[in-house]
Amino acid sequence: MKSSENGSAETAVGVPTAVGVPTAVGVPTDFDQTILTTKPLPASTKVYVEGKRSPIRVAMREIALTPTHHARGTTENPPLLVYDTSGPYTDPNVTIDIKKGLAPLRLEWIKDRGDVETLLDISSEYGRRQANNPALS
Repeated sequence: MKSSENGSAETAVGVPTAVGVPTAVGVPTDFDQTILTTKPLPASTKVYVEGKRSPIRVAMREIALTPTHHARGTTENPPLLVYDTSGPYTDPNVTIDIKKGLAPLRLEWIKDRGDVETLLDISSEYGRRQANNPALS
């Protein structure tokens, strides 16, 4: 990994990566949202498969494959459907705001199970420290 001119890190192939970006704890106020991959990926289309429970939809990626050339000619290959771990980030129909987080798509599903309770306040010491950390506000 190397640093680019603007101070962000790059992989060996020159793709920007986020350096020093906190994970689930919080996002600094000067976080550059443009380093996220929010554009469609090449040679593929984001599609959704309806889950067993509505409105759960599973993000998939349909990847276009090139034809196979062989001694008898050419064989067209059907698209390859794979699980898409990028979530909504590469969906052109979704507006991403890293500071707001993801929509709680599974909230009703989880509540319907009947095995959870809503807490009135932050219950862990770590969570209380993070909630009071001015660097994370």
